[in-house]
Amino acid sequence: MIRKNSPFDGVFQKIPARLSALLARIADLRWAFAAVFVSQLLLSEWFLWNLLMVSQKYSMLDVLISQPILFLEAGGWAFLIVLSAALFPLRWLRHTLAALGVILSGFLALGEALLLKAYDTVYNPEMCKSIVASDSRESSEFIASISHYWELFLLMIGLLVLLSWGVILFLRRLRPITFAAVGVVCFFLGFGLSITRYRNWQWAYAPARTTTNDRMAWGLLRAVRMGQQLDSQRQSMHLAAEAAVTDTVASPLGEEVNVILVLGESARAASMQCYGYPLPTTPYLSQLAQAGELCIFSNAVSPANATIASTQAMLTYYTNEQPKDHWHQYPDLLSVLKRGGYATAWITNQESTGGPWSVQQLFGSAADTLMGNAYRLNKTNDLFLSDSLFYDEQLLPHLLTFDEVAKAQPHKRGLFAVVHLMGSHAGYAHRYPKRFARFGAKDITQTLSPAQKEVVAQYDNSILYNDYVVSQIMEHYSHLRSLVIYVSDHGEGLFDDPKNPDFVGHAGNALAPNIVKVPFMVYASPKLREAAPQWWNNLQHIKDQPVMTDVLSRSISHLLGIRTRYDQPACYLLESPTPRVRKVIAADGATAVF
Repeated sequence: MIRKNSPFDGVFQKIPARLSALLARIADLRWAFAAVFVSQLLLSEWFLWNLLMVSQKYSMLDVLISQPILFLEAGGWAFLIVLSAALFPLRWLRHTLAALGVILSGFLALGEALLLKAYDTVYNPEMCKSIVASDSRESSEFIASISHYWELFLLMIGLLVLLSWGVILFLRRLRPITFAAVGVVCFFLGFGLSITRYRNWQWAYAPARTTTNDRMAWGLLRAVRMGQQLDSQRQSMHLAAEAAVTDTVASPLGEEVNVILVLGESARAASMQCYGYPLPTTPYLSQLAQAGELCIFSNAVSPANATIASTQAMLTYYTNEQPKDHWHQYPDLLSVLKRGGYATAWITNQESTGGPWSVQQLFGSAADTLMGNAYRLNKTNDLFLSDSLFYDEQLLPHLLTFDEVAKAQPHKRGLFAVVHLMGSHAGYAHRYPKRFARFGAKDITQTLSPAQKEVVAQYDNSILYNDYVVSQIMEHYSHLRSLVIYVSDHGEGLFDDPKNPDFVGHAGNALAPNIVKVPFMVYASPKLREAAPQWWNNLQHIKDQPVMTDVLSRSISHLLGIRTRYDQPACYLLESPTPRVRKVIAADGATAVF
């Protein structure tokens, strides 16, 4: 019997040929598979080692269980990049695309190596918040501030090249069909597991059982969804203020008062002369304290080690005793004070980028008046503009008084304004004019390298300039009935963490004492001290009690005569605080008690 030709015969004949060509192209990219696989696995194994031997959060059993998951996920991402490039028949094009995938994966792994070395963490949605909330100027300053880790980069690159070459030699022994089969198994099991985790929204799973690309891809997508949630959480926070105020009474400070909360950035108490630092970094504030005009709380800690996490407690009625993810169920301070009869303002020298993760968008948007440095607010924070346009003294002409706002907002009890500084934010050398570059490496007595001493000196100069700016704000309100509170969102590590002596900065899981011990001081003008002598004298008696600034909102509203359903006597920092457990929660979830 003679078989007739079928119109599909040509198609079936072409399938094996096309499959064979695809397998050949996949096999031609073994080098890319090896490089991506190693970059993913190397960083993950380092993180596991850190969890096992350093933080001791993992047992050896946890490490062993993690191995097949990591191998599958690393192989899945590597095969995804190889397969995507192999779909293109032009050799130069697929090798170019594969090389871009290798470079991107390697760059992300190097970035995570830096995070792990400096901050004891890997990339996560919380970290994404900080990245998204930073503009190009801040990012460049941050990169410059971590340039001392170049040895780590060279070591990682050397290990990546060496281990990748070894994997390439192994893969060359495999037939193309075998290599492709291994890749497909990794893709469907490892990459499939990764997608399932994200779709189920289970970020609580151990990040050590994921790879760099996995954390970056799904972390970014989850951060976008978290940003959408944050918008609704902000509305929830404002709505909570509607039922928060239960009564208003007379304040010991009287009416028509100016209450100014100066919110510092990355200022640590340990580097301030008025807190015992040997260098004269706070001449003006020290002088005010000696004259009895400034009350300095000697033992204050921040509720967290990063700006957003800290302000979510400081500027709302949430405290660290409650579950962290419930913070938005508590009202924000500005909304409560508005309902209590005060005009409110937010005056900022912070960035305007970052969408819902910008502090000024999250909290400043509730103020009656939002103003500040035009170069920050108008998104002209260009890399090529002079640093002088961004110094904190640019805010001084924008300071408001009650007399000024009362014309537009009559019948108000007083003014409450937040003045948000750049302070000692990373990129310390960019935070002060040259006239404040008083300290150099020669002035630093700690046992550090010359380069490290220079970093510490730059930070000290930023504190010196901060002293000038804060004292100028206090001077601006000195002739009125005014209360000026200065507090930093968190502190800073400066090569003084015994567990990580090379660490500079904050956030992650870093909770060394100097990262959370912050300056907290209260200035009362002569007219205010005269009007409320008993309150001022009492403040002098309680200034050495241990306090945490997560109850700052409750303290301010209670002092101003606003009674809320959240009132608790233990929370009145400015009147009669009682001892409480000071649990600090890191941005990445670690906790410590002070």
